[in-house]
Amino acid sequence: MTSEILHLCVSNTSHPGLDLLLASSARIPKLQTRVLGLGNSTPIGHGGKGFGLKLQLLKRELELLPPLQIVLFTDAWDVVLQGTGDKLVKWIQDHPGKVLFA
Repeated sequence: MTSEILHLCVSNTSHPGLDLLLASSARIPKLQTRVLGLGNSTPIGHGGKGFGLKLQLLKRELELLPPLQIVLFTDAWDVVLQGTGDKLVKWIQDHPGKVLFA
């Protein structure tokens, strides 16, 4: 199992919250952030019919990844990441095959 973490989020447009997330995630070693849906015109989020689009884009991306890839999936506009990711990797290594929701 890799100790690299792939961080996925979904946003169809730029946003100050997304800018903060990208800045905070860039400071975390062994974390690669990928924004899914940029440029997609389907409304995403509360009140929009595109709420399921987040899960559709996530599913497509997961299908392309190696089976043991560690993935962190978060909101895009209201999340700031801190730390190193070591605790998350340790938890996953100690609980193979499990999914952590928080």
